[in-house]
Amino acid sequence: MAHHVTSKDLPINGEKVKSSDLALPKLISLIVFVIGAVASFFLFTNETFGDGYSYSWLFAFMFFISLALGGCFWTTLHNVTNSGWGVSVRRLMENLGFVFPFMAVIAIPLMIPSVQNDLYEWMETHREVAHEYINAEGKTETNERGQIITLDKAGVEKVDHGAYTSPDKYTFKASHDSLLAYKAWYMNLPFWLARIIGFFVLLGLGIWIQRKLSIDQDTDPKPTCDRLILTRKLSCLIMPVFAVVATFIALDFMMALDYKWFSTMYGVYFFAGCALNS
Repeated sequence: MAHHVTSKDLPINGEKVKSSDLALPKLISLIVFVIGAVASFFLFTNETFGDGYSYSWLFAFMFFISLALGGCFWTTLHNVTNSGWGVSVRRLMENLGFVFPFMAVIAIPLMIPSVQNDLYEWMETHREVAHEYINAEGKTETNERGQIITLDKAGVEKVDHGAYTSPDKYTFKASHDSLLAYKAWYMNLPFWLARIIGFFVLLGLGIWIQRKLSIDQDTDPKPTCDRLILTRKLSCLIMPVFAVVATFIALDFMMALDYKWFSTMYGVYFFAGCALNS
């Protein structure tokens, strides 16, 4: 016979886990994290396993961040649409989405130059070109054959004839890098790093605000609708942020693996995976 749960079966103060009960799981998790971090450091820097481990790390990172992004999406959607059904899963999705800003820790290895060179061809090219450009005076001119050349500090041509020059004067020697030259305004390391930081800060702040307002609403002995209304309004601002972050995380971490490839639907495809996974 099925058991019918009523309000009388629920604890007066809600179902809560004591902090002392979580001490051991937290300690075990910390130990596993430290061991994994040390082992990962050696695997990332190992010439034999470095390439494969970097790709595996990126794959795992994208999978778990899709779960967190899905939690952000359902939480924000619940608030934007003022739904009633979402209350039953709201706290679960809030906690799932709250993992997102902490995923920045998992993204740190992807900032290591050697790892980036294993994963992203354009970053290695960018470093080589940027170093060459820094050592030059940065002047370009057209020679007698109508070719763009770069001069060093002594006024001597620094690259081979027929090289391509990007709009920001980064010079690419290989002919296939001409596509990268035209994408240099977007696919350059400073801007890439700024975008990654912005993703975690902006959306992380958004999900933190939604979760805090929700918890304060539940723990307030005399709650009103003020926090509820504020959450609904803020969610209307957070939803576009989520759309941009989810799309460009897919582009900057996955699609950028091959800078010669492009797709107008890749961001939508990734977003659908986030919603479905979570």
